[in-house]
Amino acid sequence: MTIKIYIPTSRKITIAITIYKEMTNDMTTSKEQLPDDQEVPSPTVGHGQEKEKEKEKEKGKVNRRLFLKGFLGLFGAGLMTGLYAYKIEPFWVELVKKQMAVKHLPDHLAGKTVMQISDLHIGDRCDYHYIIEALQEAQKLNPDFVVYTGDYVSWESDRQLEQLDEVLKSFVKGKIGTIGILGNHDYGRGWSQTDVAEKIVDRLTQCGVDVLRNEQKEYEGLNFIGFDDYWATNFRPEKVMANYDKSKANILLCHNPDVCDLEVWNGYEGWILSGHTHGGQCKIPFLTPPMLPVKNKKYSSGEIDLGDGRTLYVNRALGHLRQIRFNVRPEITLFELQAFAGPHLAEPALKDPLN
Repeated sequence: MTIKIYIPTSRKITIAITIYKEMTNDMTTSKEQLPDDQEVPSPTVGHGQEKEKEKEKEKGKVNRRLFLKGFLGLFGAGLMTGLYAYKIEPFWVELVKKQMAVKHLPDHLAGKTVMQISDLHIGDRCDYHYIIEALQEAQKLNPDFVVYTGDYVSWESDRQLEQLDEVLKSFVKGKIGTIGILGNHDYGRGWSQTDVAEKIVDRLTQCGVDVLRNEQKEYEGLNFIGFDDYWATNFRPEKVMANYDKSKANILLCHNPDVCDLEVWNGYEGWILSGHTHGGQCKIPFLTPPMLPVKNKKYSSGEIDLGDGRTLYVNRALGHLRQIRFNVRPEITLFELQAFAGPHLAEPALKDPLN
């Protein structure tokens, strides 16, 4: 007779105690009752098979536990990444400080600051009150010049004009000058609603922003050139570049960096400040962002030496088309003006938190 007693422990060990009681008379009787070609089953063989089955069951349980742990770990990591990309990084503004060497810069402007703010995208897709708070913080930096490089709204209806009016109350103004250009979203649907662009220009002008539409304007010896948007209906850079004066201290504003590859520059040398790309908004570390609204994928974000005397800077945007960012924080850029002392080589940006 076999008696199995199972005692569970923390390690799920099964202890089997087998007690054999041989009754000579009973065994003799049993053997006599069996046919000649049949033997008494060996209790040892049966016990071994059951032990193997128990091992297989235990192995299956361990594999299921490992699978569940792995699945829950991946699910948790994905959930935390999603929350970060949706609730944290889109509102984690980065102040990027850089030096800007400008040819023919007047001595009295050395050390002055130029703040670039781009792509606010005020509208219903994202909470634009975050933009108001960021602008109010940026005011504390008291910049000498402020440039806005387009896409003030994400146009859907006239409601965006009311929202823009609210945000304009907190616009950062330069002590010496405040300059702006338009982006494709400022031209409404299909980038072709010129009446929308005119309404936005009127509001910016009333707020004290000098909007340059294929025009230039000089402030205390620093000349700003502004292109209208490349994708919209008023892109005529030749209108202003025909009068380009290389003897002046120049900074050029152009919303879409793809314009850098067009034959419109008339020998221009100097800085070009752009936006438009948002840096792709989401980017795996060390890889190019999977989505960039430009033909030239080199024009993602940051400082780029174009190798012909021009230096492009692509701002990662303060606003968003959609409220999601990963590894591409929203940005406000603060340049410190310096006299030009030779060919400029692009250097890594020095980044400080805005707060």
